[in-house]
Amino acid sequence: TYDKPFRRTISVTNIPTERDDLINGSFGFKFTTHAGITLVGNTLWPLNRGGLRPTVLWTAGLEYNF
Repeated sequence: TYDKPFRRTISVTNIPTERDDLINGSFGFKFTTHAGITLVGNTLWPLNRGGLRPTVLWTAGLEYNF
């Protein structure tokens, strides 16, 4: 609380008092060919509505073993 130039009260924080847990599910695969090439794919799915997130997040990769 501040008194000058007039009395006012400032909140310590503006963080909401509700929980903001993020719950995600994931699925991925790895496929290896006989030529030494590995294909990798992953998806991440939000299971609740907390936070600002995409509907689906995906990644893909390609590896080569020599």
